[in-house]
Amino acid sequence: MVVLSILPPPLALDRQAPFGFGAFIINRRWRDEAEFASYAHGYGAGYDPERMRSHIETLFTPETTALIHIAAPSFSLRHKLAPLPYSSSYSRYIPRCGLRRNIHAVIPHDQLVHAARVGGISIHGPNPTAIQRIGRLHTEAQATWLFWVIAACPPRMRRSVLAGYVAWTKLQKAKGCGSTV
Repeated sequence: MVVLSILPPPLALDRQAPFGFGAFIINRRWRDEAEFASYAHGYGAGYDPERMRSHIETLFTPETTALIHIAAPSFSLRHKLAPLPYSSSYSRYIPRCGLRRNIHAVIPHDQLVHAARVGGISIHGPNPTAIQRIGRLHTEAQATWLFWVIAACPPRMRRSVLAGYVAWTKLQKAKGCGSTV
């Protein structure tokens, strides 16, 4: 599974602004175990949006399930998990050929924050600037996956993958502090 959080490029008539994506990649290793990887990339105002599409394409295989986080409008009170509509402005950045499925997750900010807390990560502020959002896209992708695990996985699987995720996050934090594990 590849979980994406995308800040799309501005439309043709909008003023130039930075854009980017965060990805959280989950590879199933054994029955109840998984490997995790986090990736983020931002692009400056004026960059060619096709660069983002080509970077995202490298994350996918024909067997990939995609879960795409779409920031919910501030008035939205409920989440929605559904197939990604082909007409979505996000769809042009998501590879479609050969994928098992693409799911988009429209999650209100407070529910995304709650899911992030379950995984021991934090997301601040419901209305970030483009630069602030680029800095947290990888965290949004992780929180989206956590939300999906809580909402869609059976309890036994949920416990197993969340335990693996917590261990992975602790290893990532230890690596970031200069420690060796």
